[in-house]
Amino acid sequence: MKASRARWLLIGSGLLLLFAAAVAVLVRMLPRPLTPADYFVVGSAATLLVLLVLFLALLGMWLASGKGRRGRS
Repeated sequence: MKASRARWLLIGSGLLLLFAAAVAVLVRMLPRPLTPADYFVVGSAATLLVLLVLFLALLGMWLASGKGRRGRS
């Protein structure tokens, strides 16, 4: 397996675990009984968190590669 494929697989697995952990924590924090709207909010918040982490990871990788710096070749 190529190194880049392994890296993307690792990132994807980490994000999936982060999503599951966020859902578990948010479901435990909400008062009972849970309604379908509660599950919708939990899923939306977990998705927002995962997308934010993904964006920051991609931004960090882009800046670390040197393509994010202007004026340098």
